[in-house]
Amino acid sequence: MFSKVSAACLLALGHIVVNGQPGQSFQLPSKVKIYVDRNYPGWRYLSPPAVCESDVRRSVLIGDFNGDGTRDYVLKIEVNNNGALIAFISTREGYRPNIIIKESARAVRDIGFTIGHKGTRVITSRSRSVMLRNDVLLVESCATRRDANYWVYKNGVFEAL
Repeated sequence: MFSKVSAACLLALGHIVVNGQPGQSFQLPSKVKIYVDRNYPGWRYLSPPAVCESDVRRSVLIGDFNGDGTRDYVLKIEVNNNGALIAFISTREGYRPNIIIKESARAVRDIGFTIGHKGTRVITSRSRSVMLRNDVLLVESCATRRDANYWVYKNGVFEAL
């Protein structure tokens, strides 16, 4: 079970994290923005609900999920009442998109997410102790602060840990 103590451990901010709506100074890499604009015309960032604790209230997360030392991005977006949590994993050619969650905009809006940093020991939802080899994504329900899942990137996709 995820707790505030776990959140504090996860948030040793060695990576950039953008809370809520990205600020004016934040810009997505052009290859990411071009992909999102082309595949999700009219998209916008999904604003996290007020019930989300500040440690998971964000629309953009930046980490290194594939372990290559280059920034990867996770976006929480909506278009036409559909929501998605999409990761963009760095490659030699640019970024590879990976849809983690695709639901109604309302369902995606009600989730919060943060980063679990490489080298951190975590307890999974299956009560297993795991040392993180790379950064991972932690997704939880903002309303209940339960049902938290770690999503690890391996073999080209995100899967629950």
